[in-house]
Amino acid sequence: MAAFIPSELKRFRTSIVAGTISIFLIVAVFTFIGGSLRHGFVDTLLNWRNLLHTYLFLSAPLSLFSSLMLSLFNPVAFSNEGIYGYSVNGKKILLLWEGILQVRKFTLLNLTWLRIYSKADKNVLWLPLFQARPAEFLHEIGKLAPADSPIRNFLKPKNA
Repeated sequence: MAAFIPSELKRFRTSIVAGTISIFLIVAVFTFIGGSLRHGFVDTLLNWRNLLHTYLFLSAPLSLFSSLMLSLFNPVAFSNEGIYGYSVNGKKILLLWEGILQVRKFTLLNLTWLRIYSKADKNVLWLPLFQARPAEFLHEIGKLAPADSPIRNFLKPKNA
C-alpha cells in the first residue's frame, strides 16, 4: 500500500461516520430479511425486540469496523498523471487523466462513488465521494484534472 501512492501526494480517505451509518442501515435490512427467512415474516414482526437486540449488538461494531477498514485501506490520491485508487475488488489502479473513457455515478443509501472506466483496459476505478475532507478533495481534483476531463461533470459542489 505504501509504495502504490507516492509519499509526496495528499491521500484522501472516506468519512468514517458516513460509512458507518450506511453500513449500519444495510445490515439492518439484511438482518430483517434473514430473520424473515429463518422464522417467517409474521414471527419476525412479532418478535421484533429480540431481532433489534441482536441487530444492535452485532451490527454496530461490525459497521464501525467495516467503515474504518474502508477508510484506512482504500485511500485515493491525485497527481498530474492521474488518479491513484482501487477497483471494487481492491485492485490498485493508476488511471491516467487522458485514459478516462467514461464516468458513471453509483449511489447506495447516502454513499456515492464515481465509477471511472479506462480506455486502455477493462479496469474500473471506484472513487468514493463521501470524503472526510470534501472541500480539499474537490479542490485537489479541480487543480489537477484537465479541463476536458469527464470527471469534472460530477464534481461540482452541492450548493453551486
